[in-house]
This record gives sequence, C-alpha cells and structure tokens, in this order.
Amino acid sequence: MRAVALLAAGHPERAEREFLQTLTENPNNAYAFWGLSEARKAQAIELVVEMFDALVSERGDSGKIWASLLKDTLKRRRPDFNETFYGFRT
Repeated sequence: MRAVALLAAGHPERAEREFLQTLTENPNNAYAFWGLSEARKAQAIELVVEMFDALVSERGDSGKIWASLLKDTLKRRRPDFNETFYGFRT
C-alpha cells in the first residue's frame, strides 16, 4: 500500500492523505486499516530494537535483558510512548 510506504519514508502528512483517499474510494477496504496499523507496528518494533541495542551497549553482554526492563526503559526515555497507538495491547 502506498500510504504505508510514504509513512515508512517519513512523510506522515502525505501518507495520511493517501490513506484517506483510499478509504473514500472504497470505505469497505479493510486492508487500508490494516496497512496503517502494520506501519505503526513496524515503527514500534524499530523503537524497541533501538532501545534494546542501547541497553546492551550500556550493560554489556553479561546479563539478560528482560522484557519488563526493556518496557520500563522505553517508557522512561520516551514518556509519550503508547502501545495502543502502535497497534499493540498493553
């Protein structure tokens, strides 16, 4: 979907226009909703991977990095992060 590619390329305004145009042309197009959700999920995964890499570089390879630590660190460093916005349940 073109809107997802635009969003991934860093053009959220153009992506939104494309997304809305797709919905107006075919309001029953469930794929349009799925496409935007998948783009947001990809962004969230990128954030988590970046945070994981930062934790590994800070702590070294000596210990485990639990999911709860990763989430707490993400919330601390990015207080505006919201799982629901990116299509995940809390």
